[in-house]
Amino acid sequence: MGVVASWGSYSWSVAPDTIKTFYDYTRKTAYKTEKVEDGKNKPGTTRVAPELTEIKFSVILSMDLGVNPSAELNALRDACEGGEPQTLLFGNVPASKHRFLLKNVSEKDAAWGPDGQMLAVSADLDFEEYVKEKAKPPASTETAGGGGGSSGTKKKASAPPPPTPPKVFVGGGGVNKLVKY
Repeated sequence: MGVVASWGSYSWSVAPDTIKTFYDYTRKTAYKTEKVEDGKNKPGTTRVAPELTEIKFSVILSMDLGVNPSAELNALRDACEGGEPQTLLFGNVPASKHRFLLKNVSEKDAAWGPDGQMLAVSADLDFEEYVKEKAKPPASTETAGGGGGSSGTKKKASAPPPPTPPKVFVGGGGVNKLVKY
């Protein structure tokens, strides 16, 4: 059996009696930026961080290909609703150093038999890279006593800085200028 791809315990493969593979593969890798405008020139660009990678593909699940479409869809729906990130492999190569969530399972073009049994279906699968949220650093708890010793007494939070004085426009001779004091 040739495993084409796998995600956790789920696999897409080709064997003499079963064909369960995918088509319309797309991968989106992007970098997040923000525009900074000063109102006079073209906006500047601020680099923020890489976006999460998205991988999408479609599968055909058909009894003619040795696959039970209803059982496969149920397994995919359960995996999607379970929300557990898994390693996504193509061949034996990870798609990323991070795991992936199955974010969406969309079914279309289902064919039904006369007894109401699903004979074939196409499903679109959307995966999104999962990066565990980093823990936020704890609030600063400096201790009094200085030097590296620890007396256990917390330092009182310092008062916020005084407000900035108001800006006043003064003028003379028809010219106004901004004065800060």
